[in-house]
Amino acid sequence: SYLRSTVFLWISLFAGLLLVYGLNSWLPSIMRAAGYDLGPALTFLMVFSLASAVGGLVLGHLADRFGSKPVLIIFYTLGGVACLLMMFPNSMFLNLVFVAISGVGSISTSLVLTAYITDYYPASVRATAAGWALSFARIGAIMGPMVGGWLASMAIGVEWNFVAFAIVALLAAVAVSLVPKKPAALA
Repeated sequence: SYLRSTVFLWISLFAGLLLVYGLNSWLPSIMRAAGYDLGPALTFLMVFSLASAVGGLVLGHLADRFGSKPVLIIFYTLGGVACLLMMFPNSMFLNLVFVAISGVGSISTSLVLTAYITDYYPASVRATAAGWALSFARIGAIMGPMVGGWLASMAIGVEWNFVAFAIVALLAAVAVSLVPKKPAALA
């Protein structure tokens, strides 16, 4: 009875960890390729990480108040759109805002997704469900840096890095939206 939800939760967490580890590994290099010096390129990584730390607290509160599923869909989508917007020649400040939203839309959102998974399943299988989901998602964590390296090796425009990671964020949002409602007997 949980097959459909398990598949979509695994896909969303896989995509979330692909984002987290792909952007954490390649963001400074991508920003260097976009024309930033090393110092500002590293600043993007710092903002990405710090925003996600604060974002985790905010998204956790929002998920408690409005429910995890809508918060996950909205913030994976916002993270993807923000990542996509970084491909344009914006000011440093605007790109820092976009990278902060991308951090919240990847790291913070994936943390809330993990909590959603543990709440979705009945107590008798909760640990198993979370363990399997996180184990499958590790493949996404491994693939994230590989996707960034593959894009870098192709010597295509830097904008394709932003497009690729935005597509992954939108995939996570769509997968979460396809998770069926929790069965009423367990709600």
